[in-house]
Amino acid sequence: MYQFLKGSGLDLKKMQHAIQGGAAGSWQRSNLAPRVLERDFAPGFMVKLQQKDLRLVLQEADRLKLSLPATSLVHHLFHALESQGAGDEGTQALVRVLEQLAGVEVKQTG
Repeated sequence: MYQFLKGSGLDLKKMQHAIQGGAAGSWQRSNLAPRVLERDFAPGFMVKLQQKDLRLVLQEADRLKLSLPATSLVHHLFHALESQGAGDEGTQALVRVLEQLAGVEVKQTG
């Protein structure tokens, strides 16, 4: 979606506000999306703490012989962020890994 929006000229703040009122609304979108648009990666909850929690979940899932592919994927994406030295940043910094994969930067222009 952001690749499409990159050259579209859409106002990302207005888009975020419009989406928030519908079924796609969430606490994360309301509270972290505006910070992403401002490139504010100060922690509310740090990447390294999220990783600790994800490791515990995945260890327990392994013990129970459960497959959690989405959780595993998120753990790997956060690992990529940690490997860039961002363990003390907020979890919203995950957008930077997704930007690298997509070849775009999500930010409000103008």
